[in-house]
Amino acid sequence: MENQGSFIRAFYSRKLTTTEANYDVGNRELLAIKAALEEWRHWLEGARHPFQVLTDHRNLEYLHGAKRLNPRQARWALLFTRFPFMVTYRPGSKNGKADALSRKFERADKPVLTEPILPPTAILAPVVQWVHEAPSSGHPGVCRSTQLIRRQFWWLSLALEVERHIQACPSCAQAWTSRQLPKGLLEPLPIPQRPWSHLSVDFLTDLPDSGSYTVVLVVVDCFSKGCKLIPLKGLPSAMQTTEALFVHVFRNFGLPEDIVSDRELQFTSRVWGSLCA
Repeated sequence: MENQGSFIRAFYSRKLTTTEANYDVGNRELLAIKAALEEWRHWLEGARHPFQVLTDHRNLEYLHGAKRLNPRQARWALLFTRFPFMVTYRPGSKNGKADALSRKFERADKPVLTEPILPPTAILAPVVQWVHEAPSSGHPGVCRSTQLIRRQFWWLSLALEVERHIQACPSCAQAWTSRQLPKGLLEPLPIPQRPWSHLSVDFLTDLPDSGSYTVVLVVVDCFSKGCKLIPLKGLPSAMQTTEALFVHVFRNFGLPEDIVSDRELQFTSRVWGSLCA
């Protein structure tokens, strides 16, 4: 794989499984060849020219001519026939790049600079600003800005840095418009003059299953603070909500003058519009 220049095209490594860790040295070296061929099969299978596999295990040089193979090696040998490669022995002393992790470390004669010359924080802000404010980007949101930056850069706190920059971006603040309805003014509710003329309603959801009931419709009388709890077998529709109120509340206390809700779909549908008309 060192043809056309002696620089590395790709790296591959993985942890041995519990079974593979019990292999002898020869089988582990053979396993490394098998794993590499499978990983880079799309490059190596059916190659026009033979390629070399360098190893510091001399016995693997006789791989293609071996006459006695165990069942595992025989299966691997069938895989190897699909690849035109030659195994070449190279001593560990000459195979420093691949063999470095298995060697003892050596102390350097000269002190090694461990502090970064350019702190990462000096680069992060300009990168985020460059991508977010580029004319082709158009000040996108957090998700889109993060995607654009990840095409060329990555660091651990990328999403956080992007969010901070967008929150402090004056152009985004000026152009941002709310997608929600304008908020209403806080006004006190009218004071009821009799019981059950003014009601507050809401749902209590995600309750533990009790006889197939998981939702409670809560109805509160604003005059007496009396509470009516109506068990339901799930979040109801607008029609089911109306029926529950008629059966458990309106039939006993009469129709109210005012109902306060959080404007969920059950209380803003056409059913309620027809009822209140």
